[in-house]
Amino acid sequence: KGVWENEPVFSNLHIELDKPYYVGVSVKLTETGKQGITFYAKDLSNDDEQMQLSQVAHNVTSIDANRGPLALGMVCGGKATREWDGLIDDVRLSRGALKQEQLLLTQENPTEQTVGLWQFEMQPGMFQDSSGNK
Repeated sequence: KGVWENEPVFSNLHIELDKPYYVGVSVKLTETGKQGITFYAKDLSNDDEQMQLSQVAHNVTSIDANRGPLALGMVCGGKATREWDGLIDDVRLSRGALKQEQLLLTQENPTEQTVGLWQFEMQPGMFQDSSGNK
């Protein structure tokens, strides 16, 4: 059993309460410099607002495949569980780091790199992977 690592990484992007946002993150595990993690945020209530972007460094360079289930909107580990308080719409998990033009905001359908796509709609089902990868 591998060691479970937890590295909090903060985007430093400004998100206002009571507004809908598109948020995305692209991670390159092998790149630990400032290009390693790119955070994106776009205010969906204002078409004129530009996409916010922030790049930050990280230390974790691998993820143990046996570390447990994927959790969206919460952090699980040890005895503590922390939940995020808010609504989540579509979530896409991709193989490899995506460029800004490949993000779910502009590419709504699954791509070759899509590992999982959860759309939280009645069809294909609230907790069903729409990517076809199961």
